[in-house]
Amino acid sequence: MKNSIGFTLLLSVTLLVQQSIGQTPNLPIDQETGKILFSKVVHLDSSTTKNELFLRAKEWFARSYNSSMDVIQMADADAGKVIGKAQIKVFALTGHLDGHINYTIVISLRNGRYKYEVTDLHHKGTYRSGYTVPDYGPCEKMIKTTDKTLGISHQKTYDKYLNEANESIKTLISSLETAMSQPSVGNGKDDW
Repeated sequence: MKNSIGFTLLLSVTLLVQQSIGQTPNLPIDQETGKILFSKVVHLDSSTTKNELFLRAKEWFARSYNSSMDVIQMADADAGKVIGKAQIKVFALTGHLDGHINYTIVISLRNGRYKYEVTDLHHKGTYRSGYTVPDYGPCEKMIKTTDKTLGISHQKTYDKYLNEANESIKTLISSLETAMSQPSVGNGKDDW
């Protein structure tokens, strides 16, 4: 009895994983640009200053990336904006590294609120074991492609890349929202 329950559970999990690999995630597409765009305006306590939010954003970058100095392209407290460029590793169905999905993250700050935008998702291939994985370009082209040359045969791989990017970005956004809701370390408190 235990073996049949264990087998049924294993089979169910295996089928679920196989289905999710082959399914294109429901990615947010900007109606004006046609690009993938994760975006939200988050309202906080109205007494939270733009400068405090700037400090929180910079701290979040420092804690979220191995080298925030390589990621941050612009950080302007007066303009209330931090822009970064980063990447997500993506893997083939076989588990080998197939390159990266590069993206841009923009955090715009105002008193009591901020807006984040994650966009410009673009696949950059890599070299592995005598084989070069090509650059597949903008991720929007990977969504239900009809390209006869590479598209149809590569749709499962594209879907896997898109699912990996979607999950990574959702995790990143959750981490950002948590960090932005808490006072910065540099807010003047010296209670240690």
